[in-house]
Amino acid sequence: MVQQKAPDFDRWREHFDGLADQRRERGLTTLLVARDAGDAEAVVVLLEVADPERMRQHLGSAELSGAHEGAGVIPGSTRLTLLEPDGPLLGTG
Repeated sequence: MVQQKAPDFDRWREHFDGLADQRRERGLTTLLVARDAGDAEAVVVLLEVADPERMRQHLGSAELSGAHEGAGVIPGSTRLTLLEPDGPLLGTG
C-alpha cells in the first residue's frame, strides 16, 4: 500500500498512469487507486506484488523518482506499507 500527498490529483494520476507499463514489467498489479475522502491531497494505491525484489527495483528507479517530481508529490509524504493477506482476497473465492 502506498500513501502519498499531491496537491493536484489529476496531475498525479497522469504521472501514475504513465508508469503502468513499468509497474507491469516489474510484477506489480494495481488493485486500487483512491483519494482520502477527508483530505483532498491524500492518495492511496494498493498494489499486488509478484516479486518483492522487482518491486524494490521499481521503488529505486529514476523513472519513479521523476514521476513523483512531475506529479507534484509532496516530499516526505510517501509511506509504503507491505501487507500480507490473511486469507483470499475479496471477490476471489
